[in-house]
Amino acid sequence: MEVDKILFKNIFDFQAKSKLKASEGFDEGSFSFYTSSPKQRKYTESPEYFEESIIIGNGGVPNIHYEGRAFSTTSHCFVVRLKDDMINEFETKFVYYYLFGNIHILANGFKGVGLKNISKTYINKIEIPKYAIEDQKRYINRFDKIQNLINRKSEFLSLLDEFLLSTFIKTCGDPILNNKNHAIAKIDNLKLEKNNSIKSGPFGSTLKKEFYTPKGYKVYGQEQVVNGLDYGNYFISLDKYNELINYKVESKDVLITLMGVVGKVAVIPSNFEEGIINPRLMKISFNQKKIKSEYFQFLFQHSPYRKKVVNSARGIAMKGLNLKIVKNLEIPLPEISIQNKFLWIKKNIELQKIRSNQSLDLLEELFQTLIYKTFNEIADKTKKDEINLLIEDDILIENLINSLNSHEYSSSETYDDEVKKLFQVLNRTKKEHKNSRKGILQTFVGKKIVLQTQKKYIDNNDEIIPT
Repeated sequence: MEVDKILFKNIFDFQAKSKLKASEGFDEGSFSFYTSSPKQRKYTESPEYFEESIIIGNGGVPNIHYEGRAFSTTSHCFVVRLKDDMINEFETKFVYYYLFGNIHILANGFKGVGLKNISKTYINKIEIPKYAIEDQKRYINRFDKIQNLINRKSEFLSLLDEFLLSTFIKTCGDPILNNKNHAIAKIDNLKLEKNNSIKSGPFGSTLKKEFYTPKGYKVYGQEQVVNGLDYGNYFISLDKYNELINYKVESKDVLITLMGVVGKVAVIPSNFEEGIINPRLMKISFNQKKIKSEYFQFLFQHSPYRKKVVNSARGIAMKGLNLKIVKNLEIPLPEISIQNKFLWIKKNIELQKIRSNQSLDLLEELFQTLIYKTFNEIADKTKKDEINLLIEDDILIENLINSLNSHEYSSSETYDDEVKKLFQVLNRTKKEHKNSRKGILQTFVGKKIVLQTQKKYIDNNDEIIPT
């Protein structure tokens, strides 16, 4: 059935943009604080918007959010509100679900070299299907039920984090009250007795972007600590690495962010890319016979001790830590056996989190697929032989996905046709290949949206095994 479509600009009004930065959001708060990110993780006590809205991140990777209560955003978000004369024609949440399930529509609008951006002009030209208001409410009710299930699974992950914190306090004691009467030690006294065992990054003038190379030795910065050590692609040459050898990282080193997102911590694993820290980090090589790096990481980042650290940060325009502050911080120091006991519990909880996250990712993928199929006719207009060939040949389907990821298409219609092929693969494998499942995932690598296949096979014990 043909459905009329209305331009986005005729349905929504863009609201005044926020002037806030991401660093002005907090880990806790009464109201959501949106950044240009697919995940909402920050909060505030000072909301700027108070009506039902859609939030679209305008930089980085395609993302969209719905909010029905007061909230704030960074300057890298567009906030739109339903026009007064559209209140009886459209439901805000319906439009959100439509674009969430068709995220490729937003992806097509991200242009530019390096960090890609989407414009108001592009968004205003997006066509939104106009269903009867009763049908829109029916779709919302249907999708809300699945979204609530996803929310409950997310809440379970939060409960695991709370359980881990309570386990830490039960095992190691409250780090502020020190109710288990552990010895107190300065961080400076826990480092290895060697040169450069505690050191902040080099001066900015010695590590300008002009020194970066396409490959070589990795430059670890705030982005790696916050997003994962594999994140980013800044490298320096061997000559530059040798020049800055005093700032090199080693296994078990602790990295701490000094500016912006203050006090975030990462531990260098045993298998890592050789490299150095940049000026926004400091590193500590701890004596592992006195303190385990992973224990310090949890103490510093996840317990009430973090609030104490953040409060000690100095600065007017931007709070920051420095080497002197960190070296003189005092921490409770349980016996190594107690530290190891907690780390064993932590390892098992994190395994549970991995399994739960995999389940959540799969549910979110299926949800997005459901929404896409609801609003798009997935009729098998492509020759059946072509789809079967894609199913049977991983190289062909990976080539198709690589083309989609590059976004190098002459028109959005061509891109949409290729997307439909992927969903036909999904449909065909569900119907005709019941012992396997080839799903389509939209994930984010760095600042880019990436499509990939997810195959899962069922063994004789009916256990789903990712491959």
